Amino acid sequence: MQYKTLALAATLASGAFAAPWNYNADDSVKVLLSKDGAYPSTTTFSERQLPNQRPPHGGNGPFSKIEIDLGKDVKNTALRCQALGQDQKPLVATRGENVDITFSDADKGAWTFRNPSYVDVSKVVCDPSFVAISKQETKIHITLVENGESAIGEDVDDATVEAKESRALNGGTKFQTINISLGEIVAIENAALRCAAVDMHGNKFTAKRGENIDVTFSDADKGEWTFIDPNTKQPMPAKVNKLVCDPTFKSLNA
Repeated sequence: MQYKTLALAATLASGAFAAPWNYNADDSVKVLLSKDGAYPSTTTFSERQLPNQRPPHGGNGPFSKIEIDLGKDVKNTALRCQALGQDQKPLVATRGENVDITFSDADKGAWTFRNPSYVDVSKVVCDPSFVAISKQETKIHITLVENGESAIGEDVDDATVEAKESRALNGGTKFQTINISLGEIVAIENAALRCAAVDMHGNKFTAKRGENIDVTFSDADKGEWTFIDPNTKQPMPAKVNKLVCDPTFKSLNA
């Protein structure tokens, strides 16, 4: 009897007996997908069963908005969910000044999908590990290297929203290479986005990466481009005066 008592005490101390679930508690996590003010789809999860994912209840859309509604007993009030498109990539939405690929409740209402504004949703995903994305992921990061050592980093605002974004440089320093790195939001919406480096007269410089020679430059996770003389195809520093990123730019090799 003594051994049974000791064993029970040890079990209680270790927390092996979990507290019974309160079935009256509302730990629901609802993902509401709407179009033009109507809510044709409500997909419901339970916080205690997260992370979880499933197709949207009632069909795939198209939808224009997504809203997260947390039950009153949800412990993680910062909980976020996301919507995946038909290509299984996260969809981008906005709420006020916020742009993200995961969406919170925060009693602030619905998020609006963008680019395109009406989307088909293959799955909704809710995961306690999701966090708000950094604002840097909405920008295009451009690195210009001088003499193979010193580098200048320039952030250009998201050019997928506006027709064109540009950033002027001070003095037109000569650079050997240029590297384009798209923030996650930009890459999702326009992975093929290209940028150009221009002189004080607006002429585009030529650069080479591998076998590709062009006057507009992409990210594609392939690293930096080296400025060259367009005639000799040999490396030649470029006195860059301005950076221009434009969704209408196309590769010369396309």
